[in-house]
Amino acid sequence: MRKLALLETDRRLRRAKLLKDIESVRRDLKRRKVCICCKVRKDFTHFTNDKSRKDGKGAYCNICRKKITAGLRFREGIRQRQQVELQLLKDKGIKKCTRCKAYKKRSEFTIARAEFGGLSCRCRDCRDSKKKSRATAFHREVNGKYRKENKEKLRAHNIMKLAIKKGRLIKKPCAVCDKGAEESVGHHDNYSKPTKIRWLCGSHHSSYHWEMKRRGLKYGEALEKNGDDIIEELKRRQRLDSAFD
Repeated sequence: MRKLALLETDRRLRRAKLLKDIESVRRDLKRRKVCICCKVRKDFTHFTNDKSRKDGKGAYCNICRKKITAGLRFREGIRQRQQVELQLLKDKGIKKCTRCKAYKKRSEFTIARAEFGGLSCRCRDCRDSKKKSRATAFHREVNGKYRKENKEKLRAHNIMKLAIKKGRLIKKPCAVCDKGAEESVGHHDNYSKPTKIRWLCGSHHSSYHWEMKRRGLKYGEALEKNGDDIIEELKRRQRLDSAFD
């Protein structure tokens, strides 16, 4: 009997302890809150006091509140600086360039209605220098890549230009139409033979390349063999166009 009484007592104590734990968890849940900024459930200790709310705590946790306050201060500082710059622009007609940090006249800035004060944030010199540096870097990269991929093509073009310059190669009229040698450009069917050239005007040169792509021909011996057929096809189209005109 004594053993049974002890077991019953132990069972009741365990049950009481479990109920106590449940009640403490419920109290903790009541003391926790979700921040409306980071959407994380946190203890009340992470929130500032706010008597205007039912639970007596603010809507933002301390971390989010600091971030928001810092952002507001930063924006307020920008607004104050903009007001000073606008006053300078009205009174003295000068503006500070955001790149070179120098105060310059209104005429040194381009018009930009979307920006503050109706003028661009950078002066003309800084904008031009930035554009040039970007353009030179871009062209240097693109040209370097193109040169690596088309060494034979560039070599053939250079040999042709040098031969024309020294008089060893004479430009001829277009092989399709009646345009003179002044308007014709050189076309290589095979870059391994830089002096074997077809002379075509600008429009028929483009048409020749289009016909090459349509037939699936690439530079080399295959294009050399079919080049005359392409010229004949272009001549036929030229005759049809002239007949309809």
